Amino acid sequence: MALTIEREQEFVNQFHYDARNYEWEKENGTPETNLNVQFQLVPKEQLEKLGEGDTGIHAVLTYLIVLDNIVLSGFVSQLNYVRGQIIKEQEELEQEELAQLAAPLFELLKRLVYETTEVACRPALGVTCGFLHLVGNDYELAVPLTDTSPILLKNIKLTKFFS
Repeated sequence: MALTIEREQEFVNQFHYDARNYEWEKENGTPETNLNVQFQLVPKEQLEKLGEGDTGIHAVLTYLIVLDNIVLSGFVSQLNYVRGQIIKEQEELEQEELAQLAAPLFELLKRLVYETTEVACRPALGVTCGFLHLVGNDYELAVPLTDTSPILLKNIKLTKFFS
């Protein structure tokens, strides 16, 4: 069942861009791409816009995206008001509903990655990057300026943390 959601504006809490340090990676290991979405119920008394039959859920997407020559990391978040439904337990939400709550965060991350890589990555200099797009229930990391095949990200975690 699709949720009726009123959303606040997505927020970029942290966005970090680093050139890869291969010397450091030799000693400490190569970082791995990881995306994780967490959901937290917001107590009713903390939200003025929350009606009697509504639920506030804060969604947070943390990410570490490793590309050929750069690493992007940080987190983005959004406050959601689920209208007409009181949610108290994590089992009350289906995977599709969690994906519906998280979708704007992935769209924002996609834009951040695309805009950053468009400016920072130059194939002529040997710096290649990529961007995310949805493939079914997974995200694909595509590298548009090279012949590299896209990497399918199947390990994205949609995690529920309810108090």
